Amino acid sequence: DGSFLLLNQDFFESATGVDSNLSQIQSNKKRFHDLPKMSFTTTNDLIDGHLNAKFDVVTCMEVIEHCALPERELVLKNLNALLKPGGHVVISVPIEIGPTLLFKQLFRRIAGWRGIGDYKYIEPYSMSELIKMVMATQNTEINRPVHEHVNPPAPPLKLHSHKGFNWRALKKRLNQDFIIDQTYFSPIPINQGLVNSQVFFVCRKPDSTQ
Repeated sequence: DGSFLLLNQDFFESATGVDSNLSQIQSNKKRFHDLPKMSFTTTNDLIDGHLNAKFDVVTCMEVIEHCALPERELVLKNLNALLKPGGHVVISVPIEIGPTLLFKQLFRRIAGWRGIGDYKYIEPYSMSELIKMVMATQNTEINRPVHEHVNPPAPPLKLHSHKGFNWRALKKRLNQDFIIDQTYFSPIPINQGLVNSQVFFVCRKPDSTQ
């Protein structure tokens, strides 16, 4: 909704907010019309017209875990293309493996029983799937259900829920295209993701001149 961009726009000469939802973009343009440093565009328009306009910093928050494999590869390709050499992309994703998964599934079950939000729609794990993801390494995978999200006028998207997402596997993949300068865990930075909710990767595009 533009709030994150508003909080950070003073750090930059200009700041662009991007979303696949056209109505959200139109709403943001109206809400922030008196802030000339901020602009908003749809994902498709950004990719179609601005891949040559390189950015110093790009953020991708709580998105990649929902991308089916072809879409994930396209997202990573576009993030790379949008960055200047030496520019940074900040990627945040949830932690859905290890002890954290047990805590999250328990919370989701309780929230579902109490009718809170959309938690009644959570996808269950079989016992073998749960054990596998609690013990997950960077190479661990389980079958991830695919859902179709319809958001006119954009074409339908193939999406995952959180089930089966492995942040360690994503980190391994990011190392193919980026240099990971920092990995942060939230809300407890010191335990390396054992009982944390989120992980943030601060990645740098390699400088082609080096």
